[in-house]
Amino acid sequence: MLSYDQFKEEFNERFPSFMGAGYKDYYVRSHHVIKRGVERDAFVFVSKEEDKNLNKCLPTLYYDEIYSSYINDGDMDRELSSVAYSMQCAYSNRESMTDCCNLEHLKSNVIAELVSSTYAKKYYTNYPQRSFLDVTIIYRWVVRIDDTGVYCGVIDNELMKAVGLDEEGLYEIAIKKTKKLLGYKTISFDKVIRDMMKREGVDSKTIKSIIESIKDDKKSLIITNKHQFRASTALLYKDYLSKLVEKINSGFYIIPVSVNELLVISDANASTSKLLKVHRDVNVEHFDSDYEFLSNNIYYFSKDVNQLVIIDKDDSGDYEAE
Repeated sequence: MLSYDQFKEEFNERFPSFMGAGYKDYYVRSHHVIKRGVERDAFVFVSKEEDKNLNKCLPTLYYDEIYSSYINDGDMDRELSSVAYSMQCAYSNRESMTDCCNLEHLKSNVIAELVSSTYAKKYYTNYPQRSFLDVTIIYRWVVRIDDTGVYCGVIDNELMKAVGLDEEGLYEIAIKKTKKLLGYKTISFDKVIRDMMKREGVDSKTIKSIIESIKDDKKSLIITNKHQFRASTALLYKDYLSKLVEKINSGFYIIPVSVNELLVISDANASTSKLLKVHRDVNVEHFDSDYEFLSNNIYYFSKDVNQLVIIDKDDSGDYEAE
């Protein structure tokens, strides 16, 4: 049985021969990527010409997944054949995305993403970014959105320069496009609780009793979107938050549940200190990594002055949403 490093070395050397004659000028290029907050060994299979051209979408596979399969049966040829088939399929599918995978397409399909500032410092030092509230904005290039999900990648400094933009240019595009491409919707908090209990097999009588005990009066909402993907970016839009004021007829607190969802609670229903404590306790128990974690603070949006305010245990500061 080969060690991980031995496996990678042999895999890189032998893989091109399993891809067939149509890929005779291609080679394996290894690199590191950040996937869900974890640095992973990845590779692309690429020609020298394509490797110089950022204007390409390249299928990416991961050594650790292949090695895990190899450990189970010890058959290197079987793994090489299987991965070669997957790569050939990926290249076939890539042809249908050619129009999306060009730099001009990027200029009209940039979205913002909010990440914790700690996460940004750890993983995104070579990526365009800016501070917002107590978090950090980074940028993604959306290649495709369909019923199966949002297909996108984080824009690094090299790609930003290749497309002829600076961070300010990315920000201007992202502010115009994020809300439009991702879309936001609100779901009543009691519906979220009801659906969660149904999935856990709680009987209907108990669910009804619990929902009635919440007495939510439609003043608590979850901000999300169709794909439950980066809906925390709703914080960037003052016009959207202002419409929520009209909907619940009060100012409200915003709890950043994760990078994907926000919890809105009417200021008539809540104690600031209790909300902050519960939010931080949940963060400690819920997040094993900082990939989906956004902030330990909560926010307040005023009904009277349309300002978004950070609330922490010691201080608060006023920040303008766009």
